[in-house]
Amino acid sequence: MRRKDREMGREFGLSVIDKAEYVVVSMVDTEGNPYGVPMSVARVDDRVYLHAAHTGKKAECLEKNPQVHLTFVGDVKRAEPYSEEAFVSARQSGKIGDLVGKAFTTEFESAMAWAKAEFIEDDREKSEALRAICRKYTPGSMELFDTAMDASLKVTGIIRVDLHEMSAKRKKYDESGQEMKWGRME
Repeated sequence: MRRKDREMGREFGLSVIDKAEYVVVSMVDTEGNPYGVPMSVARVDDRVYLHAAHTGKKAECLEKNPQVHLTFVGDVKRAEPYSEEAFVSARQSGKIGDLVGKAFTTEFESAMAWAKAEFIEDDREKSEALRAICRKYTPGSMELFDTAMDASLKVTGIIRVDLHEMSAKRKKYDESGQEMKWGRME
């Protein structure tokens, strides 16, 4: 990681994974080209589960090479607009660099993982993975989960990725406008 001053710990990375609306899974296709696809994801302990079909390009890629790179994005905040007067004042005071750095930036948090992906064959683990995914994306429909599982478990694919190697980083400002670096949470 180039910006070590923005590096965050594993627990922070896991929290980013939990709040991410989706993950981009990058792999190598059967011709050796890069291939990335956004997917639904849920984490259980040190594993993430991805909802997928048993056939298609993803399945072909993973059969040939199960190594994947996962990219998760958590909270993102765009800079508030500054007035022309603020720019004029900053230029006159010699602090234009500070203002430009804050006016044209984005606060973010992200996590990345490098791992091996594999399709789950065990019905019990697959059902628990689907339960975690459904709790994340459709919590208001969980009373129908068992009925849905009875109808679709055999035809639904779930990919498991164990989170061994991962990194996380963040760019965030506190209330006084100072960047919160080196793992600082508040």
